[in-house]
Amino acid sequence: MSALAQAARAAEQKDEKAAAKAPEFVPGQSTRVDSDKLGSHFIVYVPPNYTPDRTWPIIFCYHGQGGHPTVSPFHRLTDGKNFILVGMPYVQQTVNVPSAKVISSHGYEQEMDVETKALTEVVIPFLCKHLSVDKRLCFVGGTSRGGWVCSTLGENIAPSCAGLIILCAGRERKARPLVNAKWFRKKPVFIGVGEKEVNRKSGEDAARFYARLGAKVTLEIFKGLGHQVDTKNERLRTWLLENGPLRYLKEDLAAAAKLEKAGKLGLAYNIHLAISEVSPTHEACGSAAKAAGAIAEKAKTDLAAAERQTSEKRYAQAAGLLVKLAKTYEGSPFGDTAQQQLAQLKSDPAIQAAIAQAELDDKADGLEAQAKAAEAKKDYATALRLYEQYLAGFAKAGRFAQVKAHLEAMKADKKIMARVRQQEADRECRGWLGIADNYINAGLNAKAETYLRKIIKEYPDTDWAAQARQRLAKIGKSADVGGT
Repeated sequence: MSALAQAARAAEQKDEKAAAKAPEFVPGQSTRVDSDKLGSHFIVYVPPNYTPDRTWPIIFCYHGQGGHPTVSPFHRLTDGKNFILVGMPYVQQTVNVPSAKVISSHGYEQEMDVETKALTEVVIPFLCKHLSVDKRLCFVGGTSRGGWVCSTLGENIAPSCAGLIILCAGRERKARPLVNAKWFRKKPVFIGVGEKEVNRKSGEDAARFYARLGAKVTLEIFKGLGHQVDTKNERLRTWLLENGPLRYLKEDLAAAAKLEKAGKLGLAYNIHLAISEVSPTHEACGSAAKAAGAIAEKAKTDLAAAERQTSEKRYAQAAGLLVKLAKTYEGSPFGDTAQQQLAQLKSDPAIQAAIAQAELDDKADGLEAQAKAAEAKKDYATALRLYEQYLAGFAKAGRFAQVKAHLEAMKADKKIMARVRQQEADRECRGWLGIADNYINAGLNAKAETYLRKIIKEYPDTDWAAQARQRLAKIGKSADVGGT
């Protein structure tokens, strides 16, 4: 083996080893991730309703003094659903990290630089690689010491931070201005402190500070509590839902409506279903559940019709319907079912021809629909052209004979053909007259004459011909077709 090949193989083995070490994230479970880069570990909790086909909001959770990486109290606040939760370590406490050796001789800001890099350069890229993370919805939250820390981290990464959740704490940088105050304009910030909390004043001061920046601040005083979080607090729970999985509710509902209008019911179903699963009590989620249910019922009815056609050996109709259903419900379980049923039909040689015919008819019907639409608008010239195109391209279509007979009837109708002649004259003469006028304006009368005589020759008894004769007279030419 050459040196180059050995090097390539070594690289492959290194990648294979790294892939083998990658943790498996199981929905509904927490996973410990050991990181050589951090010299520590972090905890990743994946909600039981997690699916990789859509993106998920995420909360980076920072624990209190003397604690360890944990997703508490956010696991209880979210009922373990709708969010990926990450229990973060404090890197500067880890003696294995080279930077930790110099932190004691530096200040708080240097510590926070290390924590910020641990989050943005190690943890977030790792999670985005292995999980379906919504980068628009990355929250930083913490309790007690973690609350103080997350205020600083949130300010450090403000442009990419969806919001702050400061619990049992306040703002660490009391006398330090922000790098860019505009970063917090309209940014959601939740601050929760106990009624008897030692840090209550700090929390209230922080709320006023962020409000002055234009942030959307929610200050909650946990009634009767001291230095602890009310995990049943409805205001905090609602805040998490509305700023997390329901943050883009209006946009999502508008997208679903647009998809439904376009006939893409499978994709619309997915959006409604995702919204409905966020909360059993939220009004918008209930409406989304009804919308998803309506689409599901329609899909089941449509699929049942295809099954009935198959059982009755009307294979062409069944295949044609399944082709349409696979497209209509694409991206959803109903679309998958349609594809599976269609694949079963296609696997039977005896009905492959019927399926091919159905697919041909589907394309032919589309062209016929265009022709009918043009005919309904009395655009007979376009309708004739499309019907001719149908006959030329779909000789084996099921409606070929009917379309041919209809086209012949149109051609036999003198009124229609007169209208066609007029429409053709309008289309062609408008263009020729425009070209002639451009030449006249440019002083190129000889070239203009060519197009003017063409109008008179092709359409002598029309208003276009009269206009052409007027222009010929204007440039001093005979109006006769063969004139000089």
